[in-house]
Amino acid sequence: MNNTIPITLLGIAILGIIFGITFRERNLVGGISATNSTWSAVSYRVGTRASNTEVISSSRGASFTTGVFSSTLTVSGESNLDTLVQGGDVTSISTTSATYTLTAAQVCDSAVISFTNLSATATTITLPSTTTLAADCLPTAGDSKVFLFENAATSSVNYTLAAGTGITLLSDDSNGDVIGQNGWGEVQITNVRSSEFTAVIRPFTDAD
Repeated sequence: MNNTIPITLLGIAILGIIFGITFRERNLVGGISATNSTWSAVSYRVGTRASNTEVISSSRGASFTTGVFSSTLTVSGESNLDTLVQGGDVTSISTTSATYTLTAAQVCDSAVISFTNLSATATTITLPSTTTLAADCLPTAGDSKVFLFENAATSSVNYTLAAGTGITLLSDDSNGDVIGQNGWGEVQITNVRSSEFTAVIRPFTDAD
């Protein structure tokens, strides 16, 4: 009978510790959020366990030791990365028309856009509008997206990149928007403010 109270108190204490740990691990921290195919919620206090295998630990903020994100990772504030490998699709586009408009999804999801006109015709390729880009991947002023554009024509034709609605084209040359056969252009689209975007085009040629 004398052991009942200590045992009961010990049980309550253990439950308190368990609930305390659970509560702490479920406390979300402003700064990191993500949707992940493995983690049901990914935003945790420093030093707590995200799952049975992933642990977050850092002296200044949260960092993931392992994990694969299948959706959007949003980080607000400063991020310090040892290395960063930026992925993206290689999107091949072919057409027979003299004009073509890229979609926001093609721009936002691609690291490389390789373009070919099957009719061997010079083509004007228009970038997406600011509205569609803001809805897809560049919603906030300061957001930026870079991709490489390849003229993969099999004959000597030029492809001209044109501004979408609300976009200002920038280049260090008045013909910087023209990409010749086998040429490349780096395109960086930036949300400057509200519906005002810029697209900086840096044309390149084969250096070999």
